[in-house]
Amino acid sequence: YETALKRNPTLAGKITLRFTIGKIGKVTQVDIEVDTMHDDDVQKCIIEHAKSWRFPAPQSGSDGVQFSYPFIFQASK
Repeated sequence: YETALKRNPTLAGKITLRFTIGKIGKVTQVDIEVDTMHDDDVQKCIIEHAKSWRFPAPQSGSDGVQFSYPFIFQASK
């Protein structure tokens, strides 16, 4: 996001990620559910970072669980 701000200092918005956490706690799928920023570079960056996230293994015993989480981006003043 900071790199994108250098190109566009007014860039702000919300990106909601939908991601799946597999049975060992690794993110196995990432999709963008909502994007009000419309910046391809920011989209690619957040998806790549999310793919490396690790969580505790789901206790449900299932093959995975899905979550959606909003990220709000706004430049500090």
